[in-house]
Amino acid sequence: MAMVLLVMKRPGNARVMANALTTGGHTAISASNHEALTVAMAQFGGPCIAIVDVSDFGPADWQMCQTLHRHAVRFIVLCADHEARRGGQALRYGASSLLQKPIKKPVLLGLLSELTGEATAL
Repeated sequence: MAMVLLVMKRPGNARVMANALTTGGHTAISASNHEALTVAMAQFGGPCIAIVDVSDFGPADWQMCQTLHRHAVRFIVLCADHEARRGGQALRYGASSLLQKPIKKPVLLGLLSELTGEATAL
């Protein structure tokens, strides 16, 4: 299964997402800011994918998407309906896909499977 970086500013969202991913066999590491993201990427050192929640993103936070893109990390962006513009901005920063909240677990796991080239029974 995949190593998944959770780029999320809200700890509760990261915790819920980590639980959903680990039950699906993935390993999740949370990164709530650019420094934490850099440390997580350096610690793991292998191929990974990321899930980025753009809720509460400010101008400086987009650097995290740039860093993912620069390191060829494929990432999925999550956004609420009222944040669709931010989701579009993330696509310009290199996001592979955009999912609108609320997220359906089978859809997310299927998309992760596609990004990692694995087949997942849903």
